[in-house]
Amino acid sequence: MLGRMNSGEQRARALLAQAGIELGGKSPWDIRVLDQSLYRDIFRRGSLALGDGYTDHRFECDRVEETFAHI
Repeated sequence: MLGRMNSGEQRARALLAQAGIELGGKSPWDIRVLDQSLYRDIFRRGSLALGDGYTDHRFECDRVEETFAHI
């Protein structure tokens, strides 16, 4: 699976892991990406893109407040 990840996804995984967040993980604060363009946008626009990504349904999580607390 790692061979199929784009560089944005790999970078995002590494950064989120530092905050205890896993992409596709089972914890309520883990992120499930619904739109792959989210990775590019986050690295271009930063945390604003992450907030917009949630409201635009480009990713989901069970406990968004915990997700952002981890970040």
